[in-house]
Amino acid sequence: MAKSAPSDVEKDRSPEMPQSGVSVRAEIDRVLKQVETFEAQFKLSLEQSLATVAAAVEDQMKEAVTAAEQLARKQTVTEVRAQYSKELEVALAERALMERRLQTATKHLDEQKQISNAKLVEAEQSLARMEAEFQQSQVQRAALQDSLRRTNEKLSGTEETLNKLQTEARMAATQNESFGYRLQQSEAKRAEA
Repeated sequence: MAKSAPSDVEKDRSPEMPQSGVSVRAEIDRVLKQVETFEAQFKLSLEQSLATVAAAVEDQMKEAVTAAEQLARKQTVTEVRAQYSKELEVALAERALMERRLQTATKHLDEQKQISNAKLVEAEQSLARMEAEFQQSQVQRAALQDSLRRTNEKLSGTEETLNKLQTEARMAATQNESFGYRLQQSEAKRAEA
């Protein structure tokens, strides 16, 4: 599909896309309301223009008929009618052209709405995936923190046990030295006796 020139609605649109799904939906609703307002104003303006043209044509026709009656009633009326019939045809052709333009603009806006809705759905799905991944990473983080806490507790317990064993080993070594010293004294006493 060929890219058309940006419409007034697209020019009004901010160059930055909204960051959340809710903002995108609100932007779409706002744009749709603007389109509806634009369409209603366009129709009202077109009807007013046609009414003004019709009233002007009617007034001019009355004046021409009066002048034609004074000069040459039948000939002038025929000429005036032919002239204003052409103007009416032009006005009707312009109206048809404007209606086609409106239909094209409406179709384009509907396509843009569908594209925006598809992008919104995609963004919402992406957001849901990211939220699920975030929740999963939070669960994994909590599990890792719990595992780290248990490991730290075991490490603290192991350090305490090591300190106790080192203390007991020093005490055993001291007792061993004491027993060795006593044994030497007792052997020395035996040897003397």
